Amino acid sequence: MMVWTILIALFWFNPVDTDSMYFAISKLDGKPLTFKSSAECYDHIDQNAPELKTFIEAYYNGKATVGEYHCVIK
Repeated sequence: MMVWTILIALFWFNPVDTDSMYFAISKLDGKPLTFKSSAECYDHIDQNAPELKTFIEAYYNGKATVGEYHCVIK
């Protein structure tokens, strides 16, 4: 069985600050965050995009934001 997860392509406001180009979302509230299909994964992104963006911006202290959302096979 294929398992899907969220991969976020990052947009760095200052390229000098670039830590990595992608951030994988693997957990939610301490539990694994995986999906049975890409459709289920993208539905989750659609329903939670503002929260995902806020999380990324806080995690990188305002130095990066979401460039694109992707669902990939884990």
